[in-house]
Amino acid sequence: MKKLSIIAVTIGLLAWSSISQATILSATYTGDGSGALDSTATWTGDNSQVTITGSQTSLPATTSLALTTDTDADPTITPYNWINNDTDFSWSGYQICFVGSKAFTLSNPLLLTSPADWSISVSASPDNTQWELNASGATPIAVGGELDFSYQLSFAGSFSCTQTLNPLRAAPVPEPGTLVLAFSGLLGLAALRVSRRRRV
Repeated sequence: MKKLSIIAVTIGLLAWSSISQATILSATYTGDGSGALDSTATWTGDNSQVTITGSQTSLPATTSLALTTDTDADPTITPYNWINNDTDFSWSGYQICFVGSKAFTLSNPLLLTSPADWSISVSASPDNTQWELNASGATPIAVGGELDFSYQLSFAGSFSCTQTLNPLRAAPVPEPGTLVLAFSGLLGLAALRVSRRRRV
């Protein structure tokens, strides 16, 4: 399967006026070891930002995020995702399923660059330990295209989650030659039917 360079993520802590906001002491962002997504994370300075890059070789891909904080106060991080479609099919949508170690909040989904008719939303399980992010639209994202989006992730104290990233396959568009062939076949069947009726 083609390689898919899929993620370049910058995670930044949002500035809060409250002095009680937790500080992230350590963070890891890794693949599941299957080779579906090989990723690296580089943190800067006080761990307020991280750049995550990855190369996806099969679908879906699963990644893990683990964050250790100094207190149980609620930090919020904002992942920015730049996803290139290097698969061998167009995308009609993109879905990420998050499963957390405890309740968390996924909010403020935003499409940064995508076809104009695409929309993005998030939904949660009743206990807020599982969230789903869905982006979709009528105009497929072609091979070589790009989907860019962000969201905010809030949690209390140290936290980990797994993420399953799954592009949705768009229905194939028939080639013009295929359409002509199908139409010719239908005309041939119609002519045969008329010919049989005249013989009766």
